[in-house]
Amino acid sequence: GSRAGEEAARVNRMIARYAPVGRLVSLARLSSRGTAGPAARCANVGLPKLRTALRMPTTPSAGSRATFASAAAGGDSYSVLIYDYVGDILDKRGPHRAEHIGNAKKMAEDGKMVMAGAFSDPVDGGLFIFKNATKEEIDSYIQADPYVVHGLVTGWKVKPWTVVVP
Repeated sequence: GSRAGEEAARVNRMIARYAPVGRLVSLARLSSRGTAGPAARCANVGLPKLRTALRMPTTPSAGSRATFASAAAGGDSYSVLIYDYVGDILDKRGPHRAEHIGNAKKMAEDGKMVMAGAFSDPVDGGLFIFKNATKEEIDSYIQADPYVVHGLVTGWKVKPWTVVVP
């Protein structure tokens, strides 16, 4: 319907603005919504070459490494956390922002987070890139985040991320 068309148009605008990393981020955000399979959603936003990018497990399989996203050949592993924010996040985040950013900086100091930040124009979500973090560490981070605790995050998705070009 029209909602799916609006979402596809929004994703296309984001892709144009934030390429090339924006493509992966937008694709990951789109994959968390709708009823069509990942390949169909990718085709709807004009990303046929990235159809296989979403064909990875969202949780580690039995016997997988301790880190959430297993690394090839013993290298580093990465996972992305994608938040969806309430519509009036800029009005509501003030009392919680310092702790939210402080928690992210602590993860970075511990070598578990590479970078993090909010999407802009519109500010409707955030992206966190974890390095060599376990599923449990990421889940604990989410549950302790004041944006989550105080209802500023309406949803989130954690996905393993295969880094091809560092």
